Amino acid sequence: MPEQTYKVQYDAFLTSYKAGSTTGEQVGEQIAKMAQWFASQNTILSIATITYAKTTAEFEQRVDENGKQLSSTKAGKLAEATQEASEYVTAKMHVQNVEQIINALKSLQKGVLQEYSHLGGQ
Repeated sequence: MPEQTYKVQYDAFLTSYKAGSTTGEQVGEQIAKMAQWFASQNTILSIATITYAKTTAEFEQRVDENGKQLSSTKAGKLAEATQEASEYVTAKMHVQNVEQIINALKSLQKGVLQEYSHLGGQ
């Protein structure tokens, strides 16, 4: 799987951050970029969720070799092994990744701004 662009952007930012001074404005810019990624990934997640739900429903309507309707448990397990389930799990992971990056950037921004205010007061 190719590396997600949000991850590439964040890694580049971290490299720049480690190399020298970073302003609160630069961190804020990264937060804004990640917020765009969050919205994009969340849209992908919503589509994947709907698609996976439809797949699960289709399995629940199937019958087994004895002509009986599949149990919800068995249908759920079969649905978990589909491409739709994989896409749902992957989309959910990306939303969570971007959310964690945003939280990390907010903490970094707070620290950078506090450091800047302390330096300005000396």
